[in-house]
Amino acid sequence: MVLEAISRWRFTPARALAEDGTDRVIEATVLIAAVYRAPTVYDNAVLGTIPMDQGRPSSETSYPLVMPGPGYPTQAANGGVVVLEASLDEAGIVRRLRTVRSNPAFDAVAREAVNQWKFRGASSRSVPVPSNAYIILGFAQPVGLSGSPGQRGGPPPGGGSGQPGLPAQPRLPVQPAPGQTR
Repeated sequence: MVLEAISRWRFTPARALAEDGTDRVIEATVLIAAVYRAPTVYDNAVLGTIPMDQGRPSSETSYPLVMPGPGYPTQAANGGVVVLEASLDEAGIVRRLRTVRSNPAFDAVAREAVNQWKFRGASSRSVPVPSNAYIILGFAQPVGLSGSPGQRGGPPPGGGSGQPGLPAQPRLPVQPAPGQTR
């Protein structure tokens, strides 16, 4: 699904001033990160396996080093996707976020999470440069929750704690929460 979507993306070429002062197109890399929040089950565990990198990042491309996951908003009745463009400075610090594709139920938690991400900065010919990263955040509807927030059945979200909402940073392997047994 992600590869199909991004294969149709087209980017404006990167430009820089040449030594003679003329504006020219230059070769540049682009980071596209896709994060899908795993559906939470009732005991705060999640389904699936721990994600793994599928390749090595370019030494010239910005790269996320710390990626706190987004929460699942209590007002969201279904899953959704948000696409953000993060403008990074030379050190890889997020300086600006622009929403490319909005989903009102998830926009705030997506922006809050990405604002906490830490990146390795990009470089061009071994010189640190500002860069952009495009981040796709997918939110699957939590397991066992259906309908509108007022019609959800089963144990309360958050592992039976009675607190509204689901955990902001779920564990990825299926396992009981600390202090809980199956």
